Amino acid sequence: MRCYLTFLIGLFAQASLFAQTVEETYPKTIWCENDTFLLKYYEFPGLDTFTVSRKDRQSPGMDASPGVYAVLYYNNDSLRLNYHNRLPYQHNFYVNFESPKGKTTLRYHFNELTCYFSPDYIEEKTGKISFEIPETYELANIIWALSPAGTRATDLYKEGGYYKRVLKHFKPFLGHPVFKALNIPDSLAAEAYYNFRENSFAFNFDSQNPATTATSLHFNGPYYYVYGNQLADSSLFGKLKPLVEDFAKRSSFRKFYADNREYYQKQSARLEQLLPVRQMWNWLEEEFPKIKYHTYK
Repeated sequence: MRCYLTFLIGLFAQASLFAQTVEETYPKTIWCENDTFLLKYYEFPGLDTFTVSRKDRQSPGMDASPGVYAVLYYNNDSLRLNYHNRLPYQHNFYVNFESPKGKTTLRYHFNELTCYFSPDYIEEKTGKISFEIPETYELANIIWALSPAGTRATDLYKEGGYYKRVLKHFKPFLGHPVFKALNIPDSLAAEAYYNFRENSFAFNFDSQNPATTATSLHFNGPYYYVYGNQLADSSLFGKLKPLVEDFAKRSSFRKFYADNREYYQKQSARLEQLLPVRQMWNWLEEEFPKIKYHTYK
């Protein structure tokens, strides 16, 4: 009869935080008399077999997700590796093994995520099409349009009644430090524009009610990557988040957004009328049947 020894995370030694990735090393060296240990992945059937005397140094792993784990089986015991970092960041475990034939270190990794959709989210969105103007996305558009780089840009639409309302409401706050931070040379402005604007979509206000005065921004999903070569919290928007939050608070941005909600709804409704997304969706999956999408936003 096997004796399963479930390893408690608190017993790991030398845990460290590096660029949001947690690195942990099991404090003991595991002795394998028969040179073999097994690995089981969360919710996957079967076992992978490894030898302590291996030469390939394979580094197994899976994507991070709430509640996922892997189990190592050796001799008559087992060692459970639980993902317990904060989404969406990576978590690496190092376990040292020895046997009569040699020794090895197994690195097991839970990969960082670009997005995470909960079962409830999937159930709600499957088969649906939505047209949205997220608060943080509009906040980023407004800040950029009023910034030195945005003011000099010739490819931004700066006309109409809504733009005039933006100018009137936010003109008293043009001296805010966020605009100094966005005084970017024209040669770098295009990249900075997308890095700032697109990645705002990965942040959410701490209250979904724009009528509130809460202006704290949270990097809490479901999207963690939108544009660039890094997660959104390391993007230009992520780095300027404290200034963005302060600007939103001082300028009463959320009240402005709430006051213009009817305008945003009309814009979304017009887009929905002009874009036959359902027909395009059906056509794409008929022409390319191997590629399936569950929802469009």
